[in-house]
Amino acid sequence: MRLFRLILCLVLMPCAAAAQGRLPQMTAEAPLRALTTPVEAGGWAAVGRLDAPSSFCSATLIAPDLVMTAAHCLFDAEHRRIDDRALRFAAGLRNGHAEAVRGVARSFLHPDWHMTGGRSDTATVARDIALLELDAPILLA
Repeated sequence: MRLFRLILCLVLMPCAAAAQGRLPQMTAEAPLRALTTPVEAGGWAAVGRLDAPSSFCSATLIAPDLVMTAAHCLFDAEHRRIDDRALRFAAGLRNGHAEAVRGVARSFLHPDWHMTGGRSDTATVARDIALLELDAPILLA
């Protein structure tokens, strides 16, 4: 568990620092709007979709070869672990087009997270996190 936390901290700290001031800010004066052009969507290219054989989840590129998502996304409807080789991450997916698509080389679940069969509580949700190592880096401009 300490290794997982260390990896997560080491990866997220530089990403958070780099993102400060670069991503659009939500305020009461700035309502939601569609990102219809590549220029408008440019700040969101690291957000993407994790595709599994029979489902999908949102996921975020937090380093060139590392994606963060929810741990429950790595399980099928029968609560069986999905093989990493069956997963695909599509970065910046918008209108059916992705900036980049990569496979998953391996994944890491929070060490204290366990599939609950649909039951959620605060402790379960707080540990519902997974890191995915991509089979090749994604370098976004």
